[in-house]
Amino acid sequence: MSGTAKKSVKTPDKRPASGKAGISRTSDSKSGSDNSGFFKRNRFAVFLFCCAFVVFGNSIFNGYALDDEFYTAGSNKLTQKGLKGIPEIFSSRTFFNSDGSGYSYRPVAVTSFAIEIQFFGERPHVSHFINVLLYAFTLVLLFSVLRRWFKAQGDWFAFFVCLIFLVHPIHTEVVDNIKCRDELLAFFFAVAAIRFTWMQIETGKWQYWFAITLCFMLSILSKTSVAPFFVLIPFSVWYFTEKKWWQAAIYVAPLAAAFLGIKFGIMVHLPEMSRTLQGFENPVGQMGFDQLSATAFYVLGRYLYLMVLPHPLIFYYGLNEVPVCTWSNPIVILSLVIYIAIIVWTWLEFRKKSVAGFGLIFFGANIILFSNLFGAAPGIMAERFAYSASLGFIIMAVDMIFRLMKSNPASFDWKARSYSNIRAVFLCVVFLFSIRSMVRNEAWEDKETLYRNDVELAPESAKINMLLASLLSSKAAQMDYESQQHFANAQQYMAMKYQQQALMEQDTAKKLHAESYDLFRESRGYYLQATVVFPDYYTAWSNLGTAYYFTHEYRQGIPYFKKAIEIKKDYAPAYYNLGMSYEQIAKEKGTLDTTLLDSCFYFFREGLRQDSSYVSTADQLSRILFQYKNDSAGAMQVLNESVLDNPKSAVPWNAMSSIYFKSRDTLSGVAALEMAAKLEPGNFTRLRNLSDYFYRKGNTAKGDQYRLLYDQQKAEYDQQQKMLGKIRKR
Repeated sequence: MSGTAKKSVKTPDKRPASGKAGISRTSDSKSGSDNSGFFKRNRFAVFLFCCAFVVFGNSIFNGYALDDEFYTAGSNKLTQKGLKGIPEIFSSRTFFNSDGSGYSYRPVAVTSFAIEIQFFGERPHVSHFINVLLYAFTLVLLFSVLRRWFKAQGDWFAFFVCLIFLVHPIHTEVVDNIKCRDELLAFFFAVAAIRFTWMQIETGKWQYWFAITLCFMLSILSKTSVAPFFVLIPFSVWYFTEKKWWQAAIYVAPLAAAFLGIKFGIMVHLPEMSRTLQGFENPVGQMGFDQLSATAFYVLGRYLYLMVLPHPLIFYYGLNEVPVCTWSNPIVILSLVIYIAIIVWTWLEFRKKSVAGFGLIFFGANIILFSNLFGAAPGIMAERFAYSASLGFIIMAVDMIFRLMKSNPASFDWKARSYSNIRAVFLCVVFLFSIRSMVRNEAWEDKETLYRNDVELAPESAKINMLLASLLSSKAAQMDYESQQHFANAQQYMAMKYQQQALMEQDTAKKLHAESYDLFRESRGYYLQATVVFPDYYTAWSNLGTAYYFTHEYRQGIPYFKKAIEIKKDYAPAYYNLGMSYEQIAKEKGTLDTTLLDSCFYFFREGLRQDSSYVSTADQLSRILFQYKNDSAGAMQVLNESVLDNPKSAVPWNAMSSIYFKSRDTLSGVAALEMAAKLEPGNFTRLRNLSDYFYRKGNTAKGDQYRLLYDQQKAEYDQQQKMLGKIRKR
């Protein structure tokens, strides 16, 4: 195979580049084999490493953002255990649904956070630093691979590919989102597997077979998005060496060993995976093939567009930012035409074993996985899904720049005037992409900054509107709670005749109360927009109703709860909210409206009939039966049925204890309270009450038992609150 450039050539402007991939025969190029100092020998790698921190360094000062709680941010109980949690991490699913079922398996990514928390605690800046550091090491490792792949093109070619890969704004999600460390690790270990593959080719040492297997195993256990590398690694061996296809195919063996080891040695013990994407996340399951294929080509076209012009960048696309398309959509038709041209071009370049041909194949193999043709991608599309694919596109682009300017990259000289045009092109691209990336880093400062920024860019994204509305509602609820605390403090100061302190507390309470109402009202607009984009978004309809409930506008919220039930008949939270709303309306005139109270009873009962696992409904139905009808027998029947339906929940037992105590059946109340404590040992207030009770009754043994549990749980709670306080301040 031809294409190896002669190193003696000094007049590249007069010699067009062949564009052919070079054959790897030796382990080091000339620039890395001299006796100069470390930094001079490794100037490209050092520059890439430092440049990663220049471009993404401002992300280190960001806080937690989208989905970071999946791994850290005080929300993952396994990673909070540190090193002790690693065995359980490898025996559990990574993410969980609301019903407790799990999905995905990324134990290496989770373990990285467990190790981080063990030594540094939960600090967002540390997590961001590790992400940037991992990205920097990936670039160094990638450069080491590319200079072997493209030996005929020289180190400058590999450097330019890595540099544009480094600064490309489409990678901001992967680096800036702490949760995306799984993508970083998967790609890093995949590149490491390629590096060890070449070390085996260059040295023939058998030890590297094990290294390839281990790295690919770690890659898969970080995230399965590296599946295309199963083919691309042996393909690259055939493409860049003189090995026959059957000799290159041997390199499938360590990759297959890694896959089989995971499937039959590790995952065989895992619970079944269960994940269903809702329509606003990805509606492809409801599409016919015509819509599916059209939407897939829209997505592929959008990815191609972002490769060239990375704007706008959005943390979550979804419906309707990515519309359900038909073949009448001109963007779909244009995308199809472009990709047909790319396929033809790829075939022509592949026959020549050109660099551009390899880049196109690498791009296509990775991006097709997330086109939705072979499975629904969460959010329909995402920038993180293009992380690996972008490398192939950039390889092709760099090769075409040299070819269009009729220059041989093997003899590129940065200082030579003859290369001024190429130098200007690369400087322009790197400068513009770097600025775009650094600006985008700032948008990932925290959840609210990110959501508010991107809702302006993607007002048609149902999910973004929903996320922002939920965040504002949560923030408003916290403010409302704090305002009540300040009102309570004011009353205490008034009782103690501390007029000045009381007035200060009242002013703070009023301010927080007003701000919370403003946020609830603001959230309504985003909830409503989410339902406009996706009319069947029943959670958005129900949450819109709660945004009225918390501002005491109960009647206005009822139609939205009913709309949620109309869409999803067994949606328990909407029945619960209706029951709560009708109770408040029944009392709003100062006298109890029994007709409205009957509506309250109806919706609580219907909610339990539709979904008996929603324990909050049973809790409230038992309360109002006892409170308004003095029907303790009916209340206890509801709770006993709830215990049978929810044997692991402490809620019905706690409700029972309350009814027993109010009925002056103390022994039964304590027994129920003990059952609740057994099921929910983290409730330290309950433990303290039990301890005090047994001490009063002279049962020192049980008093000590619950006191010890109280001390342990209270200390753990205080530690967690202290940690969360630090997280919020950061």
